[in-house]
Amino acid sequence: APSWVRDTPRLHNAFNVPLGLTFGAPGGHLIELEWVPANRDLDGSQDDWHVAMSKQLGGHIFELVVGSSRALTVDQFLGGDADSGFETGDVRLGFNLIRNFDF
Repeated sequence: APSWVRDTPRLHNAFNVPLGLTFGAPGGHLIELEWVPANRDLDGSQDDWHVAMSKQLGGHIFELVVGSSRALTVDQFLGGDADSGFETGDVRLGFNLIRNFDF
């Protein structure tokens, strides 16, 4: 999905084309893959990847994420310029809890 953010820590009008894939796994799990290419307008920007496994239980989705980025916000992911920096070989472990509200 081509994406654009107006203001990142070191860039203005950052454009990027991340790629993602989600597919079902046994037991009702979902496997999610994401790749965000390095931003060609920023020296030191590197490719970023994430792999996640999620499971819906009741009205919640629990997701365990492993990735190569220290970025915390969409503008940092797309711009490739997280203030904390991207280091080759970095791997981060994360957890998301999502609540589905049916109205």
